[in-house]
Amino acid sequence: MTNWKEVVPSVEDDSEMWDFDKNSVLIGAFKKKEVVGPKKSSLYTFDVDGKLYKVWGGVILNDRLSEAKENQEVKIEYLGEVRASSGNDYRDFKVYFAE
Repeated sequence: MTNWKEVVPSVEDDSEMWDFDKNSVLIGAFKKKEVVGPKKSSLYTFDVDGKLYKVWGGVILNDRLSEAKENQEVKIEYLGEVRASSGNDYRDFKVYFAE
């Protein structure tokens, strides 16, 4: 029988996950990036109107958020699922930084 261990953020706080299916646009201040779990997944934290939210990274978000600086205002727009030429589906995003 396999034992399972939940992957949780390395720093406990009162944040919750942002749900792009319910709210496709996140606008907030970038706080930090954590690398968690055995697969070294990226977990980003944003302050949205005084409340902390976390967003799981992926190929698209990791690339586009690679230049984010602490407290920088960021807008993430979820564009939906897209089929790549390889036939795989992925979640597509646009990312904007405040100037």
